[in-house]
Amino acid sequence: MKQFRIIETLQLYVMKAETGRALDELFRILKEKDIKDYLSQVILLSSNFQEIERNERLGIGKFIEDKNRINLALINIINALEDSELESIETEETAETENGIQSRLAQIESKLDFILSQIEKQDDYLFLGLKGSVLWKYLEKETQDMITSANILEKEGKLDNYSDVVGLYVEAVRFDLLKKIFEPFRDNPEYRKACNDWERKQLIDEFSGNNKNTLHQYLSGVLETLSINQLCGILLENVLTVEKTSLRGGAKLFFRHFFDTYSLRDKEKVIDLLQKFTGFRIKGYISNFVFTSTDVKKTKKIAFELFQNIQPKKDLRDSIGAKYQLPL
Repeated sequence: MKQFRIIETLQLYVMKAETGRALDELFRILKEKDIKDYLSQVILLSSNFQEIERNERLGIGKFIEDKNRINLALINIINALEDSELESIETEETAETENGIQSRLAQIESKLDFILSQIEKQDDYLFLGLKGSVLWKYLEKETQDMITSANILEKEGKLDNYSDVVGLYVEAVRFDLLKKIFEPFRDNPEYRKACNDWERKQLIDEFSGNNKNTLHQYLSGVLETLSINQLCGILLENVLTVEKTSLRGGAKLFFRHFFDTYSLRDKEKVIDLLQKFTGFRIKGYISNFVFTSTDVKKTKKIAFELFQNIQPKKDLRDSIGAKYQLPL
């Protein structure tokens, strides 16, 4: 009866994305053989892996990157071990015949191939993480539709140019910020009266940055909407990189309105993410360049991290959540 080599078994677990099983089996083997050199590393990796899985269920974190780091560290430990050190240890596969093992592996591979094919066609981990979290329902309905459309288009097949997909992810961010921050500020009766009373020079004096003329045009109704780079520029220049005490008039009202609407998990992270979006102009930038699938992944990651780090305040979440309640 031929035994399946222990090292190969552990490598196989990792290859088939059974990271948790590989960690558990390796811990058992190291404990039984009293190989202390790697035991503490495996315990730490196991703890990190469980934390990653918890974050994945909550829709936060960098699942694929973090899991890949765990798998790489695990492979390094496995490769450092010698079968001669483990020859007296039995794994779950030791008692099986070679034919039985190959049959079982074929079944596992078939199931994994099916699951992966479904994921590739419909979703990915980033999308599933956001859609499966409570954050999803706090996005505007149109934002949800754009993200879903971008994900479907991304998975339909190899495209010569992914600019439409990149554009959808950028537009989803623009639309959600516009609907939650800028439109309510412009249309609120208290702010509206103030806007009407502001003279152009006064407004421009009170706000900061290169977009204050554009903001005046928007608040006064000359402009119906704002571009992604204008939105991000205004937020960076008048909310996130200024002190509350230095603001006055219209800028102070806008600052207060923003923090009445949103809570920031990580202010510096939000600043970094918004800065990355300031270069995007849907018509004047994205449509004139060729974008690859790598560009899509980068843009989607920035967009989803922004949604994770800038979240509606609790009272706003409660009002949004009430819309999802079924009538009694």
